[in-house]
Amino acid sequence: TNVSTASGDFRKIFFINSTTGWAGTIWTSTSNAKILKTTDAGENWFVQAQQSGADGFTSIFFVDSLNGWATSRYVWQTTNGGNNWIQRTDIPAFFSNDIYFIDSVGYIIEFLDLYKTTNSGNNWFTQLNSQYVIRTFGWLDNRRGFIVGDGVYETVDSGNTWNEILEL
Repeated sequence: TNVSTASGDFRKIFFINSTTGWAGTIWTSTSNAKILKTTDAGENWFVQAQQSGADGFTSIFFVDSLNGWATSRYVWQTTNGGNNWIQRTDIPAFFSNDIYFIDSVGYIIEFLDLYKTTNSGNNWFTQLNSQYVIRTFGWLDNRRGFIVGDGVYETVDSGNTWNEILEL
């Protein structure tokens, strides 16, 4: 894989199909944080966005080939396949860890909070305030998923409700 233009620490890779995907990197002392895209199954990557300073793209998710989201200190959105990214200052999440969508319903993890949208990201609200640090999602299918961090939460209804798992 040719990633010479992509130096940095990769945090999340997301493929919409077998050839087209995006990756987020974090800032290092020698490289800005970047969003990268491939259209040849990861053989070559090109930079679509970057930001300087001690920040990084911690997660990336595309609903389809045009509409995508990325998390960092801020939440970013694209509606044209990543050619342009806008910072969504209206979303209350700050320093987010992960983002995931099931159709028009989306979730953002931010430290102790889980934010939810039910209208494709137009509006967001706090769905869960955890006593534990939460870091990432794990989804088995569109109905059953997990939030993992210092504690574990499970959903069996596409994220409408989350229940803490006390014993593993």
